[in-house]
Amino acid sequence: MQYIIALDNSGKVIANMVVGVHKKTLEELREYVRKEYPDAQYLECESEIWAELQRERARWDGTKVVIDPEPEKSPEELQKQALDSLNAEFEPKITEKKNQIIEARTVYNDEELATELTSELDNLIADYTKKRGEL
Repeated sequence: MQYIIALDNSGKVIANMVVGVHKKTLEELREYVRKEYPDAQYLECESEIWAELQRERARWDGTKVVIDPEPEKSPEELQKQALDSLNAEFEPKITEKKNQIIEARTVYNDEELATELTSELDNLIADYTKKRGEL
């Protein structure tokens, strides 16, 4: 397929147009794109280049498709990622321990086991709190 891609000044895709879909001929499509996107750069290409430009962080550098590196995360984003990871690690463990305590009390009527499990839960929460404080 023949494409005309409108690009911004940095080479990122603004719009994709296809001969035979948006206009019948390549010349009609050129005119249409120039009229609709007067400030854009234009790239006429085939499916392979079009597909590459659909990737995340892709842009046209004037001669080829370039994939920009992923932007560095801010300290806040890194902290949130670490907290999310910590929560994902501890939430299932804490929930399971709470369920075991409930089961010990209600199903088995075993207060000694429930007390032991409560102590384990307290240790788990203390460990979580310590690790969260280190973030």
